[in-house]
Amino acid sequence: MLDGSNKERSQRSTKCAAYLDSQPQTPDPICHYCIVRTDIPIGLAFAQCVHAAGESSDGKLKPGTYAVALGVETEKQLHALADELEAKGVPVHRVEESHGKYAGQLMALGIAPGPKSVRGKHLSTLPLLRMVDFVEHHDYAQREWASRKVVAQEAQKLRDRIRELEASWWERTKQWWRRSKSMPSTPSQQEVK
Repeated sequence: MLDGSNKERSQRSTKCAAYLDSQPQTPDPICHYCIVRTDIPIGLAFAQCVHAAGESSDGKLKPGTYAVALGVETEKQLHALADELEAKGVPVHRVEESHGKYAGQLMALGIAPGPKSVRGKHLSTLPLLRMVDFVEHHDYAQREWASRKVVAQEAQKLRDRIRELEASWWERTKQWWRRSKSMPSTPSQQEVK
């Protein structure tokens, strides 16, 4: 049996649920998905993601469209995903590199914008793209950070040494100034004494 306070709480919960049920449901948001490889340099990945977004959109995106960047580890996984999505009827735009080291390789996928309930169910297992995904895959990034740390340490040592030299120079200057004040300024004055 409900006491007074529990009964009131139950009634408030029922009113709240009824209010929420009476509100218009938010429509299924439009999402624009791009999937990029994380085994490439981060700058290149960003550029490929922009290409994928541009090629997969008609350019008439409505305000409130969600942009979602996802990542896969290798080109092989990207090919498999593209094939799987195409088999399910999802419009996929493949972005291949045309120059340099990655020429001819599949770099990213752009999925035409559509309702999250339709597009998202095919992509829900993929992780969101994160900066750490790239750092984990690239030794050069770790070396870069390590070298920056070394450079920063060396720069600090140089700044400390400059401060020491400035301090010793200043001390020598003050000593010279004190000596010069105690010494006669001209030889003629010495002779006069």
